[in-house]
Amino acid sequence: MPKHLLGLVAALLFAAAEAGTPPASPPVDPGVIAASASSTFFPSLTDAFLTIDGSGMQGDVHDNHAQGHGMWLSASGGGGSALNNPAGVAGPAWLRYDFTTAIDLEAAWVWNHNQSGLTSRGLRNVSVHVSPDGTAWSLLGDFEFAQAPGTSGYAHSDELDFGMQTVKSVLITAKSSGGNYGDLYYGFSEIRFYGEGQQCVPEDYPVQVESVAIDPVYADLLLPQAVGWLGSDVAHSIPMSDDRVIWLFADTLLGTIVDGARTPGGFINSSIGIHDRTDGPAGSVTYHWGAGDTSFFPHEPGTPGELYWPTQGIHLGGDLFLFCFSVATGFQLESTTMIRVDNPDDDPGDWTWTVSDFGIGGNDFGVHSAVYVEGPYVYFMGFEDTGGRRMILSRMLAADLVAGSMAEALEFWADEGSGPQWSTTAAPSQLVTLFTPGVTETDIQYDATLERYFVTTYDPFTPRIYLTTAEELTGPWEEPVCLYDVPEHDVSFPIISYAVRPHPELSTKAGELVITYATNGFGSLGALYTQEGLGIYHPRFIRVQLEVDPLAVDLDAWTIE
Repeated sequence: MPKHLLGLVAALLFAAAEAGTPPASPPVDPGVIAASASSTFFPSLTDAFLTIDGSGMQGDVHDNHAQGHGMWLSASGGGGSALNNPAGVAGPAWLRYDFTTAIDLEAAWVWNHNQSGLTSRGLRNVSVHVSPDGTAWSLLGDFEFAQAPGTSGYAHSDELDFGMQTVKSVLITAKSSGGNYGDLYYGFSEIRFYGEGQQCVPEDYPVQVESVAIDPVYADLLLPQAVGWLGSDVAHSIPMSDDRVIWLFADTLLGTIVDGARTPGGFINSSIGIHDRTDGPAGSVTYHWGAGDTSFFPHEPGTPGELYWPTQGIHLGGDLFLFCFSVATGFQLESTTMIRVDNPDDDPGDWTWTVSDFGIGGNDFGVHSAVYVEGPYVYFMGFEDTGGRRMILSRMLAADLVAGSMAEALEFWADEGSGPQWSTTAAPSQLVTLFTPGVTETDIQYDATLERYFVTTYDPFTPRIYLTTAEELTGPWEEPVCLYDVPEHDVSFPIISYAVRPHPELSTKAGELVITYATNGFGSLGALYTQEGLGIYHPRFIRVQLEVDPLAVDLDAWTIE
């Protein structure tokens, strides 16, 4: 088709379309799309990425959540201008979508802001621009998006036709006049792109994936018990020796299984498992919690919050250092609590520990998504929400941690204007972004044969698990690539998947990653107490094999030094 006709074809907008036969091209994997916006009302809860991740969606329809969960919402006034618009277009608000690699883009389905009673925030008169390289922009067309109904089961109301253009970026800008349906805020529910050419792992990526599958050895290791421990999340492992591993769990279900379903019993905020690896190929786990079906680590007066979620831990100098989110009413993260166990080799019933406020962290900032020891430092990979959740890095001397130092001893990988370097004075906005999306729970694995670090990441509202890699902890980190689709998202009720972690002590050869992930019901725990729900809210294992140079020498089985 002549190029001068492509724009005319691409500018077709089918307003008020009903859910029906999708375009011929497949949906573009959200994992190869980065979303950004002119502003965000509440970081992480109303971010632009919520418009591509499937949150709020059931199949091809969107919900009308009263608080606008799963939808983007701008700050008051929209935050957009010709100065900050990527294409230099004047307008009160904009959304930008960047693809990891260029896509032959056919179409997009649009779900406008469908928050019950507040659909006036939805985009109305907009201009749509496209770019083949993320820098040079051309106008696709000017369109009017239909106002969402504000009811559940909302099918997409508009379609955009891109005419199979090769596109790297898409920009939607609300016009200065009639940019929404009459509100101070601007909102949007979902956009689904259809196109060809995207790859989960590009051919020029530093590593290639040879295989991914449910782990054949550990698949049943952390299943709910018939009586007792019925499941949890987190599933962080701390190797103590070749044969003994401590597992950390946060919110934990206790009770019994009757007729293939959990029966309601205790609900506690922490438990632990002791993994005996001498017992059969997979070993066995014994679970521990507090007396009277209480949390293993009860909240102690004088520390932030009302309960602890233990999510990270390291074995250092003979002690166990555990890092917990300090959680207040409404699941608000107030700080980080550190629990130091001085006799972790004893039976857990005999453990003694001290509890301290680590002195850093909150809803929008945390340092202990992953904790990694590489002498002489302890590295803390965390999250920060300026402009969307991203991963950041800090460190402290291991000797300082052992000596009793807290967050005041941290230094951050930052750029204060003269290039990345370690700093104790950097502002949050100056911290170097390692990669996105940022997450609250992951882990780091180093592969000596590949000479690379590996970290998992995820978007909890989608089934997709991602992997990123770097030659140095400070980066540069590669763009995360899609690794595995969590099959549990196919259940009949909405779930989230999260806490995706590699467990280096379970790997036995070069390029192998043994990974767990957690699943949970979204919005209500009631579904967990059904037969279908028994498969949700306990850790699952997958095994990943990365391609390794056949001339390289395989690693020996992972051992404790």
